[in-house]
Amino acid sequence: MERKDPQVFVDRRPRLTARERDVLCLLANGHLNARIAERLGISEPTVRAHMISARRKLGCATREQAVAVAITLGLISP
Repeated sequence: MERKDPQVFVDRRPRLTARERDVLCLLANGHLNARIAERLGISEPTVRAHMISARRKLGCATREQAVAVAITLGLISP
């Protein structure tokens, strides 16, 4: 008797950190880096670092594209 392996679901979405998702979500809601930094209690350079990391993981050239991709993939909700 032939045994079939069960199908395994593999989530291939990029893995963003919680902070990267926070930054993207605030950006999606129209906040600029200074306001994001204030809301999250971090510096503006740290906001930029999280944004750069998220863009790289999502394969995006712009902040706006990263937000759109993150929303499309269900990684964040505006």
